[in-house]
Amino acid sequence: MLATSSEAYPNQQVENMHYTATYELTKFLRIKWYIQRSGKGYKIKNVQSGVYLSSYSPNPKNATPVGTSLTHGPADWHIIRTHDGFTIQYGEDGKAIDLHHGLDTAGNPMHLWDAAPQHAVHRWKFERIGDEVGGEAAETVEDRISVLCEQIRKKGIQIAMKDAEILTKDRLLARKEQELQEALQTHHEALPNNGEIQSQMDALRNQMERLELLVQDNVLLLNTYVHWLQTPFATKPNNTMYNKVFPNYRLATKDFKTGLKDRLILRPLVRVGHETQTGEVGEPPRLRSSEGGPGRPTASLAHGWAAQTSSRDLWDGWDKTTRKGVPRHSVYTRPDGGGGRTQVDTT
Repeated sequence: MLATSSEAYPNQQVENMHYTATYELTKFLRIKWYIQRSGKGYKIKNVQSGVYLSSYSPNPKNATPVGTSLTHGPADWHIIRTHDGFTIQYGEDGKAIDLHHGLDTAGNPMHLWDAAPQHAVHRWKFERIGDEVGGEAAETVEDRISVLCEQIRKKGIQIAMKDAEILTKDRLLARKEQELQEALQTHHEALPNNGEIQSQMDALRNQMERLELLVQDNVLLLNTYVHWLQTPFATKPNNTMYNKVFPNYRLATKDFKTGLKDRLILRPLVRVGHETQTGEVGEPPRLRSSEGGPGRPTASLAHGWAAQTSSRDLWDGWDKTTRKGVPRHSVYTRPDGGGGRTQVDTT
């Protein structure tokens, strides 16, 4: 049996109350306590009422009150010797009994606080009163072993439950990984290879470029051909577009070819010099019809030369035997713009 007093105020004794407080040293049993071994620590039991010193909370923090309980509680008290007195710590959390503000007043409460043995308010003295142990047999080694075995059994059950939970999560994780792999494989199979896509795009791009070139050439050739079909007389020597339309046809001075329904004549235009009257290939002359009329420049498309004249100036008739037209002549104005006419025989 012991009586406990504060190191800071020796006359203040720990008394049993709902919240344990300190009172002046008296002979009352309520201020006397049994210190009983329990596990690695101790149980502190009140002599008069048989209640145990305990923390107000199983997970104490700073300023958690210290009170009493009918049972010992989940944690033991550890009595640790210091350089002068003892500290009373709760469990292994490092919290020790602290005299509230160290006040030397009756009814001063006690709290748990971070252990600080250097402070007098955290140090206590124990006074031996007798050998009584509170009606309880001293704990033997066998009792301690039984307690430890029970604790181990409970811990084993907790560990087994955690292992089962981990195993369940591992299986769930493995299933999710398998589903993910299957989804990725399906996705990869659904999409072609990047190299294959690139090669297909290159092939399509080349085809589009070729198609654009063909369309441009065909449109230009078609426009030129339509223009020539609409023009009774059209030529230009060494013309690129002309050679594309009729690559195998060479025009000579007396050569001509009939068109389809418009009886198109394709023949080089000859510029007649007003001085020498000799023909040479050059710029398109100014033309006028055989009925007379103002001269006008030749129409031009894609560097092609075109001369307009009436069909009766070009044809004397149609030879049914040879299926060719019989050309007549073309009438040109003089280069100097004069009113005289120069006839160039096309026969």
